[in-house]
Amino acid sequence: MVDRQRTDIRQLEIHWTAQLDGDGAFGAAGDVCQDYAVIVVSRIREGICTTIRRQLAIRVEDIEQCVGVEGVDSYAIPPDNPYADGVDGAPEVYWIGLRNPWRFSFDASDLWVADVGQNAIEEVNVVQAEARSLNFGWPVMEGTSCFQSSSCEVDPYVLPVTEFGRDRGCSVTGGYVYRGSAIPELDGEYFYSDYCGGFLASFSTTNGDVDWSDRVERLPSVSSFGVGGDGELYVIGHSGSVHRLEVSR
Repeated sequence: MVDRQRTDIRQLEIHWTAQLDGDGAFGAAGDVCQDYAVIVVSRIREGICTTIRRQLAIRVEDIEQCVGVEGVDSYAIPPDNPYADGVDGAPEVYWIGLRNPWRFSFDASDLWVADVGQNAIEEVNVVQAEARSLNFGWPVMEGTSCFQSSSCEVDPYVLPVTEFGRDRGCSVTGGYVYRGSAIPELDGEYFYSDYCGGFLASFSTTNGDVDWSDRVERLPSVSSFGVGGDGELYVIGHSGSVHRLEVSR
């Protein structure tokens, strides 16, 4: 079980200014020609396109704009992508039903996806990266609630493992499963936050939701998370602040 009395956040004085549209994640092996990958690109500007090589299972919205940009290689469609023949959908599409995934990350073959809601619900999903043709429900559902009508069929959709409402935040920010060595009791906990809420929370199948707000200061406009080379977890604020998860002895 998680010992909530032993964890705090320490701020680091690191600042920078950068902005990229979209998100991307690769599996643990790091070989872009053989590993899992998911790329989500909502808008692409020249100079920030991601090089995408063969054998990647990818979900994209506007990838054709990357082709032909100087310094970016072309790509091939994996033959087992769900719409590889282009009949029922774009060949690049891997999953559907995500509204606005704001940060996703691999933990071995699991892919954790935080999805920003429309009116009421922020959600976190976890799926096997190899599971093709998944539908996360949007716009039929928002979180575990029906969105387009008062009732709906939920069976076809992937439901979130955790969700929260506008009383807690406005825009979920996904993070990572902790696999560092400094705080072994947190192993397996997926950490996330919210841009407006400023809280730090974690989820695991063992402990469910854990809110760390009474143990850490309010976090400023959390826009992303990071993992250091040593596996330790960092929380990044939109203004450029960086906080590191540490043990309070």
